[in-house]
Amino acid sequence: MLAVAIGYLAIALGLSVLFVSLLLTELSRPRDALWGAIIMLLGLVLITSYESLDGSPMLAVLFSFLIMSRFLVEISQYRWQQLSEEEKISVKTLTRWKNSFKQVFLAGAKFGSIVFEVFKLFKPKPKPSEIGKKWIRSELDDEKRAAISPRPSNEVNIEENSLATDQISSLKPGETSSDAS
Repeated sequence: MLAVAIGYLAIALGLSVLFVSLLLTELSRPRDALWGAIIMLLGLVLITSYESLDGSPMLAVLFSFLIMSRFLVEISQYRWQQLSEEEKISVKTLTRWKNSFKQVFLAGAKFGSIVFEVFKLFKPKPKPSEIGKKWIRSELDDEKRAAISPRPSNEVNIEENSLATDQISSLKPGETSSDAS
């Protein structure tokens, strides 16, 4: 049970180390992402194999927990003390956090678009049609076409349309169209 609790704590600590290196670049060092991944991997191992940790392997779990605690203390004290006063003040402001989250969001969006483009490369392309139909446009102008072809029956003459609107507009208030005819 202790191994599972330490495993969950290790995963949370590894995620926090990864996010510190993303959000607070003043406090991060070049190998923080590697250490965060190693700590998360240790947490996953502790959670998945907690039944086999009896006796001396449990000592290894406790020592790894001490190493993680030392790493947390290093981040919280030593690195904070190395910051200048201006950097300490800027870390405490809300605009600094907004900018950090905005940069992380934009980087994630860019990464997502790159992954989407890679998946589009592997998408199967449709096969070309076996029948090669060609559409040929006649070279007749619209005027010539209208003179040659008969007028379709579904077109309405403008005078007929205006006649219908005149009958509707000539109704007196209170009358319906059946009363007017």
